Amino acid sequence: MAVTWTAKIVVVNAAEDRVSFSATRVDDVTGDTRTFSAGTGIVKTVAQKRAMEDRVWEKYQAALATESANVAKVNTWLGKAKTNLEAKEPG
Repeated sequence: MAVTWTAKIVVVNAAEDRVSFSATRVDDVTGDTRTFSAGTGIVKTVAQKRAMEDRVWEKYQAALATESANVAKVNTWLGKAKTNLEAKEPG
């Protein structure tokens, strides 16, 4: 799997070192492309920069968790629907 991330930084206020930070994740195998935003923040220190990156990562992880939960719900229903519909068949 070849995954690349591309960061986008937009200076909001240079005097305050305030930027808007987002990153786009591209999976070359599946073609899945997603963009996650950390919003705006002051990035005077390495720790502040890492915190912006961590916010993007947390949003990505949250999206994966939501998708997994949704897949589980759908798969559960599909199994029940199959059973229920087949039970309605005569004889």
